[in-house]
Amino acid sequence: MLSRVRQAAKETPHKNLALLIIICNNNPMGNIANDLRSALAQDGKRWTGVRETVLSVLEKSALPISAKDIFKQVRSSGVNLASIYRTTEMLADRGIAMQVESRDGVRRYELSDRYRPHHHHVVCRDCGETRDVSGCGVKGLEERAARSTGFKILAHQLSLTGLCPRCS
Repeated sequence: MLSRVRQAAKETPHKNLALLIIICNNNPMGNIANDLRSALAQDGKRWTGVRETVLSVLEKSALPISAKDIFKQVRSSGVNLASIYRTTEMLADRGIAMQVESRDGVRRYELSDRYRPHHHHVVCRDCGETRDVSGCGVKGLEERAARSTGFKILAHQLSLTGLCPRCS
């Protein structure tokens, strides 16, 4: 466990966040691949190099990342862009990753809340810079929405739009 904390701290610009990711998650980072393997096996599908590669990029990415950006990082491995699109969609369908819509209409992906602390995003209206915002004050809204609509609320996403320090 301690070696995982040290490794995460080296790969994460925010040292405290690396520790938080490992300590706060219900499902530590090392179990993501196992969860995906189990889900694929239940569907009669295989664990492939493309799936492992995409999952690895998502694990290392500090912010939501597009399929094209994943492709740029792994292009030399011979993975094609169509496979990356299929894999990111499949990961989102299985709850391993989640889609994050952006102002430019590009779908970006990050690990779901099962594998990292719940958070939201703030996006610059002019340049598109995206930053994570920790903490969540939406729980009360979720409860009110469930009561007033009869829905069982499964998840939520919140994206705030503003101007970054460079653009303001």
